[in-house]
Amino acid sequence: MDRYQHIVRFSTYGHSHSESLHVIRAMNTTDPIGWYMGTGSGTTGGYRNPSFTVFDFDAEYMVPVNAHTYYANLTEANSSPTSLPEWKELHDLKTEYGMSDLSPASMSDFITRMYNDVDLESLYNWNANRRGAPRQKALLHSNFVKCLVTSETFENRECYGEPDINPYPFGLTSVFELIIGNWITMK
Repeated sequence: MDRYQHIVRFSTYGHSHSESLHVIRAMNTTDPIGWYMGTGSGTTGGYRNPSFTVFDFDAEYMVPVNAHTYYANLTEANSSPTSLPEWKELHDLKTEYGMSDLSPASMSDFITRMYNDVDLESLYNWNANRRGAPRQKALLHSNFVKCLVTSETFENRECYGEPDINPYPFGLTSVFELIIGNWITMK
């Protein structure tokens, strides 16, 4: 991402049952150079409500300027089985998390604030699961939040205190990771 950050301005992936935000850092510094979002799925995945996310982009620079997540409350929908579920806006990132923009620096600042604020982390976790379960109190300085700024698989494992190669389950991914190895040195 360091090399192509001027081309790859944003990335997202879907069908993760939980919404998540991640910061991409430069390889040899801690400078935020990008971010990506895992959007929630249109399926429930347990106690989560279904959702979808709509991104607003700057037309000239093709960078996201906001993201709006919508969800359907299944408890409410099931109480009226003859009616269609009502899709409501769950949040927009900028307003919900107090960000002036969605730049990599702002996203990094948000994660730092969340690391030091259990109420903000609690809100993030509740939104990640589309408020399908009661809001839970988060832990101050959680590894979960700290590791949202890891940009690469081995760095993420190191953040969680896991081994470079996980022998259980040992599958094709583990074989490739063993062959390639952790060739990146983080500073």
